[in-house]
Amino acid sequence: MREGWTYKKLGEVCNIYQPKTISTEQLVEDGDYLVYGANGIIGRYDKYNHEESEVLMTCRGATCGTINVSEPFSWINGNAMVVHPLNDLVEKSYLSFCLRGTKLSDVITGAAQPQITRQKLSPKIIPVPPLSIQHSIVSELDMLSGLIAKHEEQLKAYDELAQSIFFDMFGDPVENEKGWEVKKLGEVGVFQRGSGIQRKDFIKEGYPCIHYGQLHTTFGAFTKKHISCISKELFDVSRIAHKGDLILAITSEDVEGSCKSTAWLGDYDIAVGSDAAIYSHSQNAIYLSYYTMTKAFYYEKQKYANGFKVTHISTKEIALIPVPLPPLSLQTLFAEKIEAIERQKERIRQSMAEVKTLFDSRMDYYFN
Repeated sequence: MREGWTYKKLGEVCNIYQPKTISTEQLVEDGDYLVYGANGIIGRYDKYNHEESEVLMTCRGATCGTINVSEPFSWINGNAMVVHPLNDLVEKSYLSFCLRGTKLSDVITGAAQPQITRQKLSPKIIPVPPLSIQHSIVSELDMLSGLIAKHEEQLKAYDELAQSIFFDMFGDPVENEKGWEVKKLGEVGVFQRGSGIQRKDFIKEGYPCIHYGQLHTTFGAFTKKHISCISKELFDVSRIAHKGDLILAITSEDVEGSCKSTAWLGDYDIAVGSDAAIYSHSQNAIYLSYYTMTKAFYYEKQKYANGFKVTHISTKEIALIPVPLPPLSLQTLFAEKIEAIERQKERIRQSMAEVKTLFDSRMDYYFN
């Protein structure tokens, strides 16, 4: 036990409760007050039920245990649990960090529908240092959080710069005001569907592969490195992407994720799983990858992407989508600019990873 610190049950120092719920039908588009639900802001309302900023915990669903902090004068819905300090023993900013850093797996119940109840949460023991130390902890963690947020803003700014460069150089593909030649993707390249690779096939060391899920979660506009491996036996019977090929997801949760793509620029071949497509072509892969992010491409793919819970689009359908074809030299110049931006982003990501590691270690030190 640290000198001067006490350890209290959460219910001893906080009032834990769920406010009155309003339905989504009651939300008002131009309401004066923010409405907080299980996962943050869900809309606006013309009334408020909390004057103060409050520490909120998601108490149902897959994100059970997530911590948010509301704005003053807001409506907090019943699926967000309020954890309100009862006295001056605990400062709210400290409490929000403490709950984020506290392991809550032992108070989450239910498999199909995880939930946290007040009865389960109240006996949870938390560290309560003197207020001066709480302020010091908050100051340190706020500083680290601010650095992470700054890095995230820098990455977003670089992404916006890349999109701006695309439109400056090529114009809006919807209007094609620069009069580029337009062809169907199937006229300037060949599609083939990947072959069966599942997550259970991954091994620690082996031959490189890309799983379609990684297109949605891991890879950006292009990549030169793989993150997963499979056996030689599976690699030998898999569909292979070569340097310069575009790899597209043909299965996703929605139209937005359909054809999420990355240009494969690695100096070696890579196996591609069955819910992705390999596009071999005569264009610049980075240009094509950025084209798949445009509204013009979205308008076209939504004609073909189908499905309810899972959206699928075939390689034959993708081949029908038109693409403007600026001169290859201009595409290459664009790609060079993008690669320069990505080098800057990689430096930021490395710095952000270091700060996150430090933040996580300090959270663990204080709260576990």
